[in-house]
Amino acid sequence: MDPTSSQEHQDTWVSPLNTTDHSAQRKFRELSQIARESDTSVGGKAYNLAVLSAGGFPVPEAIALSAPPTTERDWQDLLEWWQSQGRVPLAARSSARGEDSGQASFAGQLTSVIGIDSEASLRSAITTCFASIDRAASRAYREHFGHALGGMNVLVQRMIEPAFSGVFFSRDPRGGPGWLVEAVSGFGESLVSGQTTPFQFSEAPSGTSASSLKPTEGWKSEYLSAVVTAGRQVRDVLGFDADMEWAIDYDGRFWVLQARPITTSKQALDPRAVLERELQRLQASHPATTTWDAQTFAEWTGLPTPLSIDIWSKAFANDGAFLKALRTLGYEASTEIETGTLLEVVFGRACLNLQRLQPEFFGRIPYRTNPVPRPHLEFDWRRIDVPTVLHAPVAIARMLQVAWNVQSRHDEWISSCEAALAELQTEIREAQSKPITLSDLSTSDLANRFEAEVQRFADETLKWSFVLATIADSTYSQLESVIAQDVGPFDASAMLRDWMSAELSTATYQMDRDYQNASSNKADRARFLANYGHRGPGELDLAKQRWAELGDKAFTAKGMRSNTTTKPSTFVADLENKIHVLRRAHVAREWPYLKKLLELRERWKMELMRPYYGLRVLAIEIGRRLGRGEDVFWMTTQELLASMNGSMNGATPAIDARVIVERQARAEIFRKLALPRTFSLEELDALVRQRPSAEANAGVWQGEALSPGLAFGVVQIVNDPNDVRVEDWPETTILVAEATDPGWTPLFQRAMGVIVERGGVLSHCAIVAREMGLPAVSQITGCTKNLKDGDHVWVDGDLGRVELAGARESASHSSDRK
Repeated sequence: MDPTSSQEHQDTWVSPLNTTDHSAQRKFRELSQIARESDTSVGGKAYNLAVLSAGGFPVPEAIALSAPPTTERDWQDLLEWWQSQGRVPLAARSSARGEDSGQASFAGQLTSVIGIDSEASLRSAITTCFASIDRAASRAYREHFGHALGGMNVLVQRMIEPAFSGVFFSRDPRGGPGWLVEAVSGFGESLVSGQTTPFQFSEAPSGTSASSLKPTEGWKSEYLSAVVTAGRQVRDVLGFDADMEWAIDYDGRFWVLQARPITTSKQALDPRAVLERELQRLQASHPATTTWDAQTFAEWTGLPTPLSIDIWSKAFANDGAFLKALRTLGYEASTEIETGTLLEVVFGRACLNLQRLQPEFFGRIPYRTNPVPRPHLEFDWRRIDVPTVLHAPVAIARMLQVAWNVQSRHDEWISSCEAALAELQTEIREAQSKPITLSDLSTSDLANRFEAEVQRFADETLKWSFVLATIADSTYSQLESVIAQDVGPFDASAMLRDWMSAELSTATYQMDRDYQNASSNKADRARFLANYGHRGPGELDLAKQRWAELGDKAFTAKGMRSNTTTKPSTFVADLENKIHVLRRAHVAREWPYLKKLLELRERWKMELMRPYYGLRVLAIEIGRRLGRGEDVFWMTTQELLASMNGSMNGATPAIDARVIVERQARAEIFRKLALPRTFSLEELDALVRQRPSAEANAGVWQGEALSPGLAFGVVQIVNDPNDVRVEDWPETTILVAEATDPGWTPLFQRAMGVIVERGGVLSHCAIVAREMGLPAVSQITGCTKNLKDGDHVWVDGDLGRVELAGARESASHSSDRK
């Protein structure tokens, strides 16, 4: 569950489209309340202790704060709770979402304070713990391991005066066959910090314990028995191999201080072996000539979680929205897809199988689909056979029919897409007027609603957005080819980019302007969240937070810069001076049509993200019911529904927590692999081994120009926009990322230029960059690996080139631009 969302916000169907007053939340919750509500929003540390306390384990009393106290009333509430505990010494520890998870422990990266014995020290400790998320060490750890943290929480817990303390591992993290216990005299902080060498006990093959060092005086064998027995029970209750911190007080009583997944699973996976197994899987299930397109999902920033991929794969299945869109346009789209979907997962990324996609357009024809620079057909003599020859007349007739449909029915397509959009908006308004409290639904009803909404989104809601995308791509390619007859291919592309920069006015652009206003004026924030709260960075992945959940944290109060372009349109002058008189009428008709298509496409995405966010809200509620928190995003739809059914029948979970941890570990390995926009199975071997090109070694990369202009600045690599403080960026920042989406607005408004691995000239990244006047280049494969923070680079949005400072003489650079 998301840590920054209020229960009311999470609990109401479609209410995430509205805003919640986050300042009205209670500032702390006791463990009993957390367990009763299955509230994983408090972070792994607090939530696990709440579960264990509710299960009868000896856990010291504690509360979790979701935000720093901001008023004296908040502080008084906190002091009253402390008074009810007898003002015993306290400890304050971080409990952020993502901390103490199976992906990363964040051990030592966030602050803990012990020995709190006064009001002043309590105030200081809580303030320090909340601020520790922005410590340089913590940020460096997140950047190195690619982990973002959600909202920060702080656990305030009664301190135990220990005679002995230590750690129990239900599985030896060194690779041993059984459990491991480490113990020291006194407080365990000296063990965790490495200041003290512990004495150890490990499980021998016979099942007995063996000690590596002589135990300290006063240690009793029953203490070890209590630790091991409790540790095994903690493992069974939480459902994962556990790293449990414990204490024995001076009365001989055993206490559980915290528990988390053992974080060595990732290290236990050999990256080379993981990549090799994935390559072997693909080789065993696909012919060597298979080619995949990763460009279609260029705006999927980072690696999407399994639930998100599963939902979108349904849209590309036999009865999904994509094939329905093709049929609407007149394409064949009747082939039974062998694997059930055109969307396949290749090294953790969503890709379209081009071999299986091509027949959906015209059936068996001697052509293959080439996605570069945009999807188009190329003749392939290897595909000529008798069935193909016999099918040729039908295919030719269908090609002519589709071309006629796309080119001659402009008003009809625009009207149909606008009518479908209006219908979707009406449905959303009706749903908002009749909100459903999710906690009132039975588990069965919740599962049925989630399944139905997933199917509806994948089968119906996406259809017209696919129609728009297909027509826009076709219209752009056709218009570019016509203009190229007069000015050549390079200048034709540049001309269209200039027209789009000057004339497009999209819903995303308006969102950018509203965001800028809301960042500088708090009075505008409620309205912004009401209109755009369903959006956010990485929004195509359901695991990512939306602005409505972040509240004021979504805004950057300082460091913003207006990047609006004032460049006038050259369309009329270009039409009169550069386009042949015989082609002017065609260009004059097609450009406004393309402009309408692109603007309508952005309006569609604005509305599509509302029901999609609704799926996130449902998934969060399911995670709360199952006690699995964010693990639900690492399941497929069927696994999630099976877990729901199992919980109703008292069965074991459909998927073990250790499987989730392994999936997360594999994703971390795949994340480090850079894939180009299109690649074949034959090419994957070289890609996996990351053989550098001579051009990359020279510090010069040629990509695709997205937005015109020339910028020189300092590289800032961004893997997760939620883990960035743009206030710290220099004025000359060049944003470098694998991909971006409209939710990256705060970063674009601080950048001087943009470099991405994926994204075409009609992508949201390209449109927003042009609207904001930012030079942008895409198709720079491996840019997040080859470039480093602090590098100085040139971004040439006219030539589509990126150069490290000093890679070539500036004179040479200037002459190339002439």
